[in-house]
Amino acid sequence: MKKRCMLWLLCILLVGLQGCNRPSEALSLPKSIQLLEQVYAVHIFDRDGALVIEHTDDAHISGLLRGMQEAAPAYIDDPEPSGDLYELVLSGQSDALTYRINDLSATAANDISVKLYATRPDQEETTAWALPLAWLQLLLEPELAEGEPTLRVVTDENAEAVIVTANRALQRASLTEAVRSGLHYSSAEEAAQPRYTIHWSDDRRAVIRLPTLSPGQSARLVLDGVLSAEGEPLILTRPQGSIIELHGGPA
Repeated sequence: MKKRCMLWLLCILLVGLQGCNRPSEALSLPKSIQLLEQVYAVHIFDRDGALVIEHTDDAHISGLLRGMQEAAPAYIDDPEPSGDLYELVLSGQSDALTYRINDLSATAANDISVKLYATRPDQEETTAWALPLAWLQLLLEPELAEGEPTLRVVTDENAEAVIVTANRALQRASLTEAVRSGLHYSSAEEAAQPRYTIHWSDDRRAVIRLPTLSPGQSARLVLDGVLSAEGEPLILTRPQGSIIELHGGPA
């Protein structure tokens, strides 16, 4: 299993050579993902082939399949962005379908949270699909739906980015205001007119970029007052504390 997953990691890195290029081949994007008519179990394996989680509840499986049916076709980039890789197996009564998942939710990818790759048994070409963070949470962390409304934050100093995810749909205006009021630069020049951009891949994930953060400079961000779409206050769960620091890379 481990050898198979490592081979698929290599395939993901090379598959862009066969994928649809932007934008001249836009019409060749697939229309719908192939699924089994009856699914009795869903298994997720990590890149080393270890079982991560199994789903056998009919209602839960139906929710996962519905999300896959609603997935948007995506391009395969060259090279593909690199996230956490998983293998997804849908098992029917006598057959099974296997997909690969590229979890980009903790990366600085602006416009996509999750990519799913499918290869039809009768075809060699791999197709890609974009899925929201809510679907991935339902797949890997279903308990989050019952937990308190929380924010998770990851920083990527190479990309001058802060990645924000939540277990609820976010009220976008509240995050925008939190960034506006809570961002502070070490440089007096930048502090006078802080510059940032916010990119939403879906309602539960945003990437905050600080494109003018120069080498040797730093920025601090406090995300107070972020609300869910239903108006619930979100709690930042971060071992490092509530102050998020980002440092400019070397010149």
